[in-house]
Amino acid sequence: MQIERPILDALGGLDAVATAVAALAIEWQQHAFTVGVPAPSAHPVIEAIWRAGGMDTVEVLDPPIDATPAPAPRAIPALDFRRRFTPAERAAVTLAASCALEQGDATLQVWLDDVNAALAVHLDHPEVAEGIGALVTVGLIAPERVAESLGPAFTEAELHYDAWAFADTDLPGEIGWYRGTDEISASDAATQIVASTGAVLAGGRAGLLRMFDPLAAAAEQYSLPSAWIIDCKPVALPAALRPLPVAVAVDWQRNWTPMTDLAGSVANTLRAQLQGAASGPARAISTLITNRVAQQRDITFAGLYWAQADALARAAKWQAFLEAGPRVFEVTTDRYLGQIECGDIGRVAYPAFGLDAGVRVVVVGWREALGARRLTLILVTLPEV
Repeated sequence: MQIERPILDALGGLDAVATAVAALAIEWQQHAFTVGVPAPSAHPVIEAIWRAGGMDTVEVLDPPIDATPAPAPRAIPALDFRRRFTPAERAAVTLAASCALEQGDATLQVWLDDVNAALAVHLDHPEVAEGIGALVTVGLIAPERVAESLGPAFTEAELHYDAWAFADTDLPGEIGWYRGTDEISASDAATQIVASTGAVLAGGRAGLLRMFDPLAAAAEQYSLPSAWIIDCKPVALPAALRPLPVAVAVDWQRNWTPMTDLAGSVANTLRAQLQGAASGPARAISTLITNRVAQQRDITFAGLYWAQADALARAAKWQAFLEAGPRVFEVTTDRYLGQIECGDIGRVAYPAFGLDAGVRVVVVGWREALGARRLTLILVTLPEV
């Protein structure tokens, strides 16, 4: 029986629901020895769980992470909201409010007072949006600045600190991203940056945002011997890796504004850089895979690296991963409930599929049924270190 977590939360959480189901079961047991007494009743969800066989049948479904979710209500401290505007914008707004007040119009000043008096500013509140719109209308801020002043902002409390710290170590190299005149959502911008290296941005337990390198050479954090595995089955590789590419190409020194009208005196090397969308790519070619697959093709990353050496190092890391022959498995266990996260690295052994001696793996997905005590992991094999 699958139940979404928000439904359980609305009933007081998983423990409260389990207690209510147990109480209802006892009431029905006692009811069997009564005559003329109304049957026990409870919330429809509690009754449905009881009729299905109790909490052991419940699989908790966490809300999926949507690549383009609808904006969720978000609040930030008033001072942080104020700092989203440049010093010049703040000065212009303050002066405009003062001038309007002298002319008998206190509308802007009242809005500013409300913002300053608030402990937190709710970015999705209509009054906030209307106030920002008014600033645009009178020319105090540019239209393209609206997304920056009202857009989503993550605080440190919403980020999984350790995951980001490890990612910073696992993904070396200087990168750059430029916001041009074309409109782009925060989600698309994040996708460009993360995809430039093949890293992964994912939600985690307790709603914390995580980032990880699926190729990380970190120490193993868990172990799943065959005795702890309830089920294990192979899963197809992503289409982008079938068949395995013989070369990995990573762009570097991306050119955000390619130019065509160049003087004849511009050197050929510089001309190519100014006219192209990026330098490179830096390529790592695998002789091993070339000799094994008939379809010869590359996998390309739209890298944002500044230095060619960093792009080449990333390409070489992907090459080593591919040459090790990556495989994907779906593994179900009753261990590590409420613990394992995406990006965690471990070791799995199973008496089939060539896993007898144990292999190094990284978690790229999971689902959990706490009532049934089942954790299902999507694991990708990694090269030994």
